[in-house]
Amino acid sequence: MSNPDKSISSFSLSIPVGILFLAIIIILFQYKTNIPYFNIVLWFGIPVLAFTIVFVVNIISQFSGCGKINAGNAAIGSLPSVGTTLLGLCISSIATCRIPVASVFTPLLVGDSINITRNTNSLHNSKSKECCNQKISIYTVESKQPIIQGISYGFYTMFAIFYGIVIGNGYAMNC
Repeated sequence: MSNPDKSISSFSLSIPVGILFLAIIIILFQYKTNIPYFNIVLWFGIPVLAFTIVFVVNIISQFSGCGKINAGNAAIGSLPSVGTTLLGLCISSIATCRIPVASVFTPLLVGDSINITRNTNSLHNSKSKECCNQKISIYTVESKQPIIQGISYGFYTMFAIFYGIVIGNGYAMNC
C-alpha cells in the first residue's frame, strides 16, 4: 500500500500569510500619521513579524509533513522571508513601481479617472496635445489617500512573502 503525501504545499501556506501582510500594511499606512516611528515599524517591524509568522508556518508544515519538529531548520527556513520582505519594501519604496498599483486603486477610492505620473511635468513636443484625463503626481495621490500607498507597499510585500515562504519551506521541510 502506498504512503500518500500528507504535507501541505508551501504555496498554499504562503497565500494566507501574504494576504495577512497585505492587510497589516494597508492598516499600517492608513494610520501612519498616528504611528510614532512609522519608518522603524515598517522597515524593522514588518521583517521581524515576517520571520516570526513564517517560523510558525514552517513549524506547522514540519509537523504535518514530517511528524516531528526541527526548530533549527524552521528558523533557517524563515530567513528568506526576511530578505524577500525587505526586497519587496525596497521595490515599493520606488515611486515609479507604485504607479501601476495606484493607477488601479485610485479610481476605486477617489472616484475619478486619473492619469498618475511620477511628476506633473510631462514631456511633450509643441505639436502634441495633452490627453483628456487629468494628470496628477503619485505623491499628491498618496498624500491625500495614504491607503493607496499602503496598497502598493502591501502588494509588493505580499508577493515577496510568497517567494520567501516557498524558498524557505524547501529547507525547513528537510525531515
